[in-house]
Amino acid sequence: IQNKEEYNEQFLTATNEIDLLIEQTTPLLHNKEQVNRLNEIAILNATFLEKYDDFTKRLAAGETPEQLTNYWQSDLLPIGISVREQSTAFWADIEQQVNTQIDENLIASERITKNIVTTSIIVLTLVLLFSYFISRLIARPIQLVTAATEKLAQGDLTEEPVTIKSRDELQLL
Repeated sequence: IQNKEEYNEQFLTATNEIDLLIEQTTPLLHNKEQVNRLNEIAILNATFLEKYDDFTKRLAAGETPEQLTNYWQSDLLPIGISVREQSTAFWADIEQQVNTQIDENLIASERITKNIVTTSIIVLTLVLLFSYFISRLIARPIQLVTAATEKLAQGDLTEEPVTIKSRDELQLL
């Protein structure tokens, strides 16, 4: 009571900060139950402010310290405790939901990453196999012609003609 201006400033600042947090948080909520809980906290905060205003009026009116203490303990303190407890529980629930969502997103991200890696490996394997068979398709006739040409160069004329089924220069050779 001796530092009533300082306490008054602290109470007003705290209730205004709670109101601002509620105002900023409400549009972000998609769950009706969460919005209702936040509204309950806002109502308690407004009631606390009214009771505190009544307390300061009683103080100014000269009520005895015993009367003020009784009013504080019976009317004002329970509401303040309720605001604190409900706010703490609300934000703990929100934090848990956010952490759960983060965990779910990480799991989904890991699954997507595994799928991308698996798909990339499969595609790379298919491309390598396709490249191998295409290169064999091109190289095999050249190897046959080269082998036949080497035998001819050594004087072996008994070699059967190389048969290449293509419609390009290799068939002519």
